[in-house]
Amino acid sequence: MNKHIVWLAGLLALQLVALVAVVGSGPNLPAVGESRLLDVARPEIKELGLEDRAGGTSLVLKRATDGWVLQADPAQAPLAADANKVEGVIDQLLGLDGSWPVGSTNATIERFEVADDNYQRQVQLVSDSGTTTLMLGTSPSFQKVHARVSGQDHVYSVKLASYELDTAVDTWLKKDLLALGNTPQKIAVDDKELDVRQTLEGSGDSWRLDGESVDTTQANSYANRFPALLVLGEATSDQVQRATVAGRVVADETAFEVLKVMSAEVTTGVVDTPSTVETWLLRREDVSDRLFRVASYVAEQLLMRDAEFAPAVDEKAANPSQDASNS
Repeated sequence: MNKHIVWLAGLLALQLVALVAVVGSGPNLPAVGESRLLDVARPEIKELGLEDRAGGTSLVLKRATDGWVLQADPAQAPLAADANKVEGVIDQLLGLDGSWPVGSTNATIERFEVADDNYQRQVQLVSDSGTTTLMLGTSPSFQKVHARVSGQDHVYSVKLASYELDTAVDTWLKKDLLALGNTPQKIAVDDKELDVRQTLEGSGDSWRLDGESVDTTQANSYANRFPALLVLGEATSDQVQRATVAGRVVADETAFEVLKVMSAEVTTGVVDTPSTVETWLLRREDVSDRLFRVASYVAEQLLMRDAEFAPAVDEKAANPSQDASNS
């Protein structure tokens, strides 16, 4: 009985070896063990190109000295990109499984929309060794998409959501690109709308507003907003055209311009709806001439509109009994 089992096990092993040989040498199937869909060396990748064919949009992410930059319009200067997001997507792409194709015929390529002239999205990985192009097509199930490497016949169903390869600038933008590297020690605010000008100077436990000592907690809270400054995204061309300057803020040597976009007045024939602030925009003059959308509370904070700096409290004057007991 045992000999019979051993003989069957040996026969099964021989059949598996034969299967490996056939699969590995087949013209339309990958060799067993070659599970990576994209054969690109990660350290060599210097550019990631994304195209949404249906939307007619594209975006290029390029490796820079201090991270990654993005460029959607060749006529405009590149912007800082979210390096963690870019590196994460590259990890995903290089980890795509190419073990078993779902098909390799021209009909399959057309049906799944991964042909060179008929695809939904295209991804290009540019490295020192050349350019690898990945065609993405239909989705067979949740967070899966059909994919084919240009120049190859095999079509795969890979774990990847197309929305992760969005071509919108806001998706890839480094949201803290306008933030300061340190807490400023002198902040001059010119609120043009309210015709108010104020200057806050100091650091740590000593701050003065227009020469008067103020509460350090409130002053530090305001000054610390500059290193934590985040934008929502880039302003649209329409917003740029309709924007008006609300104020200017100079933090140490860095100048910010705060703008607002008003909504259009609506005329109903009976009563006119007054215009309201639609969105706030911000420009940091030493970073870019482009405008970026910010939350309304962020813009108003920078203009000191929500700041109520209480006068500094003299601890000795506030607690004379304690001072006397110490003496």
